[in-house]
Amino acid sequence: MSMNGIDITSWMSSPAFLDSFEGVQERLRLREAGIEQEQPARRVFERRDLEDPFSKKTPLSWLKSVVSEIDLGQKVFSKKRRKYHPVHLNKNDEIKAHFERLRWGIGSWLNHKWTSDVIASHCVGEETYYFAGASESYKPYSLVMIDVDCHNYGSLDGALSFLEHLREEYFLNLYFEPSTNGNGGHGYFLLDKEETSAQGIKPVLKQQFQQWLNQIAADFDVELAEVKGLPPELTWGTNQYELKSYKSGVLAKVPRGLVDRFDELRNTTVLTVSALRKLPVVQNPKKTAAANQLSSAVTGSFSGHHFSEEHLAGLKEGGRYHTVAKVLLSDDEMTTRSRAKVTVQDMAIVLMLGEFFTNNMNLDGSMPTARWKAMWNCLIEEGEIDRAWDHKRFKVLRDRLSSLGLIKWEDDTYTIGWKTSAGEYVPGRAAKWKFSAELMDKLATSVDLAIASVFEEEKKHPLWEQELLNWRSSLPVLPDNQTIRPTLVLRQPIYLYSPDELTDFVTPIMQLAA
Repeated sequence: MSMNGIDITSWMSSPAFLDSFEGVQERLRLREAGIEQEQPARRVFERRDLEDPFSKKTPLSWLKSVVSEIDLGQKVFSKKRRKYHPVHLNKNDEIKAHFERLRWGIGSWLNHKWTSDVIASHCVGEETYYFAGASESYKPYSLVMIDVDCHNYGSLDGALSFLEHLREEYFLNLYFEPSTNGNGGHGYFLLDKEETSAQGIKPVLKQQFQQWLNQIAADFDVELAEVKGLPPELTWGTNQYELKSYKSGVLAKVPRGLVDRFDELRNTTVLTVSALRKLPVVQNPKKTAAANQLSSAVTGSFSGHHFSEEHLAGLKEGGRYHTVAKVLLSDDEMTTRSRAKVTVQDMAIVLMLGEFFTNNMNLDGSMPTARWKAMWNCLIEEGEIDRAWDHKRFKVLRDRLSSLGLIKWEDDTYTIGWKTSAGEYVPGRAAKWKFSAELMDKLATSVDLAIASVFEEEKKHPLWEQELLNWRSSLPVLPDNQTIRPTLVLRQPIYLYSPDELTDFVTPIMQLAA
């Protein structure tokens, strides 16, 4: 049963409805008993005085004035992933149900909140807690973290030098500390939101400020710099506590020095949204999130956080990667030599990873397959995709893109590692290629039905999809024998003999000559 596109049966089974229904029943029981319960005004919003973090005297009160009260996280062990990772403690459905109860005048409290015990256990290292930025309108400032990552390469000295450089040259009094794992650093500053919404803050921090940071970080021994602590996005209705939609923020680790170095943290630098908007937009920073070591070997772990929810939504049916992948495969039944089937989902994942790698090339321009495998497996471990890595499927898809002229080859040769006579290992060299500008443009401009609001009839046969079909039919298809693909080049070892060793060859050769 549905009404206005809403499944009434599912809605009546939701926690929000059941809690509200219990509240209505309670009010009816009170009314029958002759007890009237005053109802809150529906269109009158409570006004609160603006929080002033600079007047706060305790670490807890200061933290609560600059972070979200509803979106906090904790590091937990996942049996499925077999590792520790941060999770949002108050789930989205719980938060929606919480505000729905408040809207109907029912007392409600979330299960997790900031307390002195939480702060104490975090600062002594017993637990690890995370915050999201303050999206509340009565909080003019929001805490933001600069996460300097050195997982795959880089050093602690490089991370701290980078943060110290930011403090000396750009952000006076910037508070920073080494990361818990000892191979990176965290910087913290207050963002003056200037009444900017959470939706408006996100592009400023992620698209401008983060890319600007990575341009500066290119001169230091670090892997990348990420901006974390983005506030959750709440869309309100016309009535008080009427929450239309909710999207969690980006978690950042609470400063370990919140108590011991409270005075330093409270006096950290303050940046404004308008100042960050004036930063130059960096299209291709020298070294960013996925930059690997100079060699083609890929070691260590990758972070699945390189891909936002918007990126991952593009893998679903109707998403931009899925749609372009479907057009490129043209309903062809593709299989590997071992008869493993190649699907649209496989191509969609290749397009998402390839777009990321092309925007974040290795410094030597190489595109090692090991890099693809490592990132692919990371997404598997994070539970973001369910298609296992298969080198043969990857080869088929890469060759399909190459046959359509959608790969720009700088060097199609590669070599494998080998050992010298002295036992020294000489690493191999990967081929150098990336997605063509034409393919990158199509991926950037394709409409994403998974996150875009469109009419149902437009989904069935939209004009932009026809444009993709026309574009696909215009691409020249190279025959298999003309398709460029990586070519193995064997190293020819040079043998250097001493005169004594050459003497052993002289007699037999002279006999042959006679």
